[in-house]
Amino acid sequence: LRLTGAVLLVGGSLAWLLADRLLTKHFDYFRDQLEIKLAQPLGHSLQIGSYKGLRLWGIAIGPTKILPASGDPSLAEFSGVEIGFAPFATLFSRRPVLILRPEGAKLNLFLNDNGSYWKPGQVKGGVPPDIDLRIRLKEPANVLLEPSNVPVKVYSNVSIQLAKKR
Repeated sequence: LRLTGAVLLVGGSLAWLLADRLLTKHFDYFRDQLEIKLAQPLGHSLQIGSYKGLRLWGIAIGPTKILPASGDPSLAEFSGVEIGFAPFATLFSRRPVLILRPEGAKLNLFLNDNGSYWKPGQVKGGVPPDIDLRIRLKEPANVLLEPSNVPVKVYSNVSIQLAKKR
């Protein structure tokens, strides 16, 4: 029983380290493609931070920015983001469920010509991916609404169904 436990512990640790090494090597390669793919629905360019390590159900990345776009100067900065996978929620909803946990969120939202603070982009083909996103802020986000210069602290636990636009 002790031998089996020791083999499982060592094997699990080695598998974890191997997976972390593989993700470290491949993250930079796929980061550019992810930035382009995610920028379409956001309507803004995106700079994804560097890989910070494997977590129990996901990964952690470093400082990330959503940059201003033409016709929409709004922007967002995060000191770090954890991206997780919710296996039980995925089974129950029958579609992938991702959990985003941004840290140190700062948003500067500017009122645009349409009277909104954010101008979303268009997805090629017109159909968003069939994924559920859950956004859980670890700490309140600092939001500055321009031109009124109103600072707001936002607490969030949001669930977004992209395909159903809910």
